[in-house]
Amino acid sequence: MMIDLNLVGIIQDLAIAAADETSSATNFAIRYLVQNPDIQLKMQQEIDQLLGRDRWVTCNDKPK
Repeated sequence: MMIDLNLVGIIQDLAIAAADETSSATNFAIRYLVQNPDIQLKMQQEIDQLLGRDRWVTCNDKPK
């Protein structure tokens, strides 16, 4: 039983760490784009060129 509780605790720690890392990376990316509007525009133009503006980007678009 104690091993099971340790495993649950480790999994919870990993989940929290992953969420924190994702949050930090997202925060960095948004801040970078806000501070560099030329890069933001270039990124938007590339997305528009590859996918158009009539739909949302999805995970299936990643290879493009």
